[in-house]
Amino acid sequence: MPTERDDLGQPRQLPPGTVSLDRDARFFATRRALADELRHRRHKVRLVADELLHPDPPCDLVVRRGNLRVSELLDDGREVTRAVLQAGAICRVRVDEDPAHGDHPDSPLYTLGHTVLMALGEVEIWTLPAGALDAD
Repeated sequence: MPTERDDLGQPRQLPPGTVSLDRDARFFATRRALADELRHRRHKVRLVADELLHPDPPCDLVVRRGNLRVSELLDDGREVTRAVLQAGAICRVRVDEDPAHGDHPDSPLYTLGHTVLMALGEVEIWTLPAGALDAD
């Protein structure tokens, strides 16, 4: 998964897709059995303070440690913080969802190309295959 260091000096197309957030998931507290099952399928990403994360869709992300700020870049140049995700929060990154018709209607849905994910301090994130968090 590319990080900010990988992107320096390289022009990048805005990625297609959407990001849906479940900031109150408390994944590691409420779904321990699934967390244990997914340990062998996850890819661990560690970020330092102020490092940006550029997820490659489709995937599921779980904040394991630390805080991840989710900001949206508006067309008029403003940047609006939409959430600060804490340990256990979930992001679902998809390619083909229309922001008006997401898979998870109770979750906020943002356009991936206009969304910035930034570490607030040291952060550990689990990257999982798309749909892995939907298993029961």
